[in-house]
Amino acid sequence: MRDEEIDETMATISTNFSETKLGMTWPQLMELSTTEVFNIMLATHVAKRPAEMRKSEFTVTVGLSGELRGLVGFHCSGDTACRLASKMLQTETHDLNEQALDAIGEICNMVAGNLKAKLPGVGDRCSISTPTIISGSSYHMHNPPNSAHYCICLDFEGQPMWVTLDLQVTCTR
Repeated sequence: MRDEEIDETMATISTNFSETKLGMTWPQLMELSTTEVFNIMLATHVAKRPAEMRKSEFTVTVGLSGELRGLVGFHCSGDTACRLASKMLQTETHDLNEQALDAIGEICNMVAGNLKAKLPGVGDRCSISTPTIISGSSYHMHNPPNSAHYCICLDFEGQPMWVTLDLQVTCTR
């Protein structure tokens, strides 16, 4: 399925759920959902930056199931993960211990929840999973057929981080 078809399908589903149309592309919605979480929960600013090759040491994924099926991903370096955990925990951390890993997992969870909440009528018909954290960079994620992949690159304190959305739209009506 092409990205345009996914967007058209989502616009149709969105219209079925509510009188309000989404009016945003998936990347715009991802950026808005992420910047809001960073502004409110971490009291910090992130901004879109030019796309660059993803070089992440940490990947956090949160699954979407129900009306919306897919995976929200958050990808960053080890140094960025430590700085994010420090902001979330409000204490300096240089090690990615269990508490720090839990903090970056929660950041992805909040981004996924915020994204889901912005889709009119989807919130009640879509569940999110607990975060899964992958450390290391020697892996490849394979998307199901007929799914769309979206990726945005954001700047956090001068370092890149990526938010991804792998989406397979289903309508159970």
